[in-house]
Amino acid sequence: MRAFLLLAVLLAPTPASASEQPAEPVPSAEAPGTQPVTLEALREAQRQRLVESMSSLSALPPARLDEVLRLSLRDGLFEVECPLGSTGGVHRIELTDLPGLAQINCGADEQSGSRWIEWQHSEFETPEAVVTLLQVFARDNYLQIAADFVGPQRSGNMQLIQSPRNPGEDSHPHEQVRLYVQSFAGSEENIIERVSLQAANFPELLRQHRSEVLRHVISPLARRKLHRAILTTPLQRAWLVLETADPPPQVAGRVAELVHQLNAEAYSARRAAADELAKLGPAGALALRRVDRARLSEEQRQAIETILAGYGELSESQRAELASDPLFLIGVLYSEERPLWPTAIERLMQWRSIPSMTGSVGDAEQVRQMADAWLGQLIAELPTSQPSETPMDRGM
Repeated sequence: MRAFLLLAVLLAPTPASASEQPAEPVPSAEAPGTQPVTLEALREAQRQRLVESMSSLSALPPARLDEVLRLSLRDGLFEVECPLGSTGGVHRIELTDLPGLAQINCGADEQSGSRWIEWQHSEFETPEAVVTLLQVFARDNYLQIAADFVGPQRSGNMQLIQSPRNPGEDSHPHEQVRLYVQSFAGSEENIIERVSLQAANFPELLRQHRSEVLRHVISPLARRKLHRAILTTPLQRAWLVLETADPPPQVAGRVAELVHQLNAEAYSARRAAADELAKLGPAGALALRRVDRARLSEEQRQAIETILAGYGELSESQRAELASDPLFLIGVLYSEERPLWPTAIERLMQWRSIPSMTGSVGDAEQVRQMADAWLGQLIAELPTSQPSETPMDRGM
């Protein structure tokens, strides 16, 4: 792991060696008695430094990012996948769809079954930054995502750690996801922000601390296009909230047939109809909610209520709040539920118009690019931390 973290050593001590340490400062853009150094010159110097440090690594064939690393959520927790399989050590790799410098190491121990993924990427195009570094490290039941921002005027580092709590730790055992952030203006003594937050899972962390998570976690992930699966709105909730969307006609027609069958004389027919209704998913649940139950038998009503109970219920105020929440709607566009895209886009256009992003709703990649643009706007409008004379602590 020490060899893989060579680039990180150039920028900042990693959590494996020194937890929550600030990134190494870069030369000032205006040193006393010298000509101002441009941001572009600082970036090029840092890039050359990193290129030299990686020169001893063998290179893998160029590939897209999703052919090297995939990041997703399962049951609220991060999952990391390396489609390359085993790389047999640390290698540099050119990402064809992502500028910057990257390296990867993934493999498994045949005897223990332990698997590991180590990936890092440096890029030089973030506004106000000389370089930003993103690292993903996963082994068995431990995962860490770390980001460093190094600039002439400010710097900072973020660590998102996912692992079960060790016995005896001074915290609740169910807090599997922890976020640690330090941000500095000018020097390490001038702390803008210090964050320490915990939650049972990532969606809960995002709900409870949206601004901090969007700014410090989602923003660096989004610059690498690793954010979409993380922010996708769960399908059940998407259909539950956006009830103004119409279920596909074939689904609505089949629901009507099956609801009628729920009143059949034979128990086997009623059971088969209930099972098929449950398998129709969120779109079928939406069609079920629109059925006029006043004209149904008690058995039909009970069967429908049993199916809908699995989708949870929201109050009218909760539904209205989510239906106008930009982040919720952006997550709908990251999902595969095409029937919901027009409604989500219409509501997002009411929030912020993006005239340059008016492609076809049927083009999945165009829709995702629209969602990316709205997410960028949402992050840009977040309140920013300002330097203060005393450290600012949150959640500590």
